Amino acid sequence: MTTFNPSSPGEPPVVLVPVPVERLDEVLDLLAGSGAGDPPRGEGERDGDSSASAWSADDLARLHRMLPLDALARELLNRGSAQPEQPVHFGEVCDDLGLPHRKGGSLMAGFTKLLKSRFGRADKPFRSKWVRGKALYTVDTETARAWLSVSSQNQETAI
Repeated sequence: MTTFNPSSPGEPPVVLVPVPVERLDEVLDLLAGSGAGDPPRGEGERDGDSSASAWSADDLARLHRMLPLDALARELLNRGSAQPEQPVHFGEVCDDLGLPHRKGGSLMAGFTKLLKSRFGRADKPFRSKWVRGKALYTVDTETARAWLSVSSQNQETAI
């Protein structure tokens, strides 16, 4: 761990902490959320149930309109909704979109900030789980139905 003292007076020192690459997404998720009061995670597995409360169809429609077509979160929702309750591998989606995994982790942290600022909530419309250093995302059946409905409605209005 390294402490860096900024040159601006009154600025608090910054601590640089090395993070293993396979845990980067997990750390970014923790930094984006409060992390306080979270239960301890088992070795090799982190199960963050980010679907604590159901997303309404209206909120999903707003989210759909906000996310660019090439957004990582949109692609995770699209793939997860196509196969509800089946895990979507974060790394595979990043690879398919041509994104380095670190960049994908940063985009997911930005997605969390968007949810907090625009929707006032920290939970995502999918669940996340870490298994052996790999992030898996799962969309529940109810959210998948609503997302697919919103997606088809938005395609019809775009035509």
